[in-house]
Amino acid sequence: MKKSKSMIIIGGFQGYNIFYDMKTKKVYSNRIENKVFPNLRWLVVAGGILGNALLIQINHIQIESQVLKIIVLCSAVILSSLALHFAFYDEYLGQDVADFNPKLYEHAGWFDFLEEERKRIYIILLTAAVSLFLTVFQFREYLDKPNMVNLIKSILLYFILYLAVIKSNVIKRMRASEELMKKKTHI
Repeated sequence: MKKSKSMIIIGGFQGYNIFYDMKTKKVYSNRIENKVFPNLRWLVVAGGILGNALLIQINHIQIESQVLKIIVLCSAVILSSLALHFAFYDEYLGQDVADFNPKLYEHAGWFDFLEEERKRIYIILLTAAVSLFLTVFQFREYLDKPNMVNLIKSILLYFILYLAVIKSNVIKRMRASEELMKKKTHI
């Protein structure tokens, strides 16, 4: 079977990616593939140096009109949302998954895995709450002092908020975790 959009990834367990299908309420898995990431250390250093020089130059641009400030902020948020949506696609979509029977892994730490997932969800929710507060604060800061540094800070905080709320599927993961924990109590 192929992974569909109704499936969300729960995490890695015993060398498998664990997926939960929100429609059928079943658990699926596939083997974790070891990925090799390139060394981006020098790219980060070069990007930091060039980015700092660029920020110093464009920080002197000031926007005086309140309407223009709001238009720039809304445009930046919309463009960031679109870029994040397409940049962070579901890499597992369309991959083959197989049925996973959690009862076979009860003594191998399945319930501990579910507890860890619950803790991860709480950390994501805390991150989302803090980043929401900081994003709103930074948006207000940008509207008071509209320079590029404040706009970039606003977009970076929005980036964290977007990842914590939208791309982590925190609400679906919370529901899936609760449903799997209910199955735990019925066993």
